[in-house]
Amino acid sequence: MAWASALLLAALLAEGSLAVEVLEAAAGPGAAQCSGSSECEDPALLQVHAANATNRADEGTGLPVVSEEEVPPPPPPPPPPPPAGPLPPPPPPPPPPPPHSSESTWINPCPPIGGSLHLPKQSDKHLCHAAGLLYVGRKFSDDRFASQCCVKSSWTCSVGSAASCKSTGLVRAVWLDPNCCVAPVPDVSPVQTWAFGVPGTWQECMDRPLVGYYMHAFWTGKMCVTMASRGQLHIAPKCRKMRACPPGGIGVGNGFCCGLL
Repeated sequence: MAWASALLLAALLAEGSLAVEVLEAAAGPGAAQCSGSSECEDPALLQVHAANATNRADEGTGLPVVSEEEVPPPPPPPPPPPPAGPLPPPPPPPPPPPPHSSESTWINPCPPIGGSLHLPKQSDKHLCHAAGLLYVGRKFSDDRFASQCCVKSSWTCSVGSAASCKSTGLVRAVWLDPNCCVAPVPDVSPVQTWAFGVPGTWQECMDRPLVGYYMHAFWTGKMCVTMASRGQLHIAPKCRKMRACPPGGIGVGNGFCCGLL
């Protein structure tokens, strides 16, 4: 009976040793080091051993082992998108400049009448209407004293006086105050046949025959206007201020000479 008891005791001891090895393998080396020691009773040391066991498990799976201190901070949030909505409208274009009476932007206030070009001349309103002409006043003019009457472009207008601006002979004159306007010869001529007036003198502003043509002269009251005629041909001569009037021209006073120069 004694040897039977000894065999049973050896079998139990062998089973106990095997159970201990199984438990140590599951707990890992840390647990084996802690086995039979007072360190196993310290909770802090137990947490260290558990962490070591977790890290070893991660190493076995191939996952990266990252400590809490090595975790990078999260990236900053992206900037907010621009507010949705239509773009603001572009600024309006600048307004066009107003009509101006300067040469660069001058606008003719007189419309064509009867197919003929008309130009504005300073005139008294009542005299403009009395002559059967179109009065446009201050239209397209910056001058607050403008008083414009539309006259054919073939007419010659120069300042004069009511007393002198009278029709005579080939002269058909219209007094508009301050302008004395003279019609071309013939009246239907599309171009001027009288030269623009020059400040001569009334004593020398007179008709004279010249070699090859006849010079007509008319005193408006302040200016001398001239016309050269040869038969039915009528031409506006040229007038210049000269020291001496050459052959082919006539002196009309104050050093002015007019002719086919």
